[in-house]
Amino acid sequence: MLPITVYFHNDEPNPKTEDIITSISYSEAYQSFKALTSEYHSMNNLKEIDAFFSNHLDQGFIDLKVFKKLLTLLISDNKIKLQIKGYCSPLAENEYNINLSKRRISSVENELKEDETLFKAISNNQLIIEELPFGETKAKKEVSDNYNNVKESVYNPKACLERKVSIIAIQIP
Repeated sequence: MLPITVYFHNDEPNPKTEDIITSISYSEAYQSFKALTSEYHSMNNLKEIDAFFSNHLDQGFIDLKVFKKLLTLLISDNKIKLQIKGYCSPLAENEYNINLSKRRISSVENELKEDETLFKAISNNQLIIEELPFGETKAKKEVSDNYNNVKESVYNPKACLERKVSIIAIQIP
């Protein structure tokens, strides 16, 4: 099933802050992103942006829900370590984007904590989350970082694909 990749709207969660954690779960971030569908439609080729929403945003959300269920079964007898990578599009400075990557990882962690079994496992270090925040360092060069062209730097599907968190590995020590 891995990687599980979920996507975020620009500068979400908790825009315009240097915080490295958030109280927002990924479900909340997902719903917030989905609420912007009409904005994304107005700035893009409908076929292209609908493909992003269906194949990436919606599918990532579904995959995360399934993964949570499987993880609750796996955690009962095991100590588990998850590696989670956070990414950003290149619109802000990288130092800011590193913190944003951490907030995005925190949002996914909050999503896991909504399950009582996983909350307990995280609390007692039975489930360890290794954060790997990359900020914009892995963003594709062709993705716009132009603040004056939000059609390309925020609403373009190429930019959307850079704003993500991926659960890349599960280890049972």
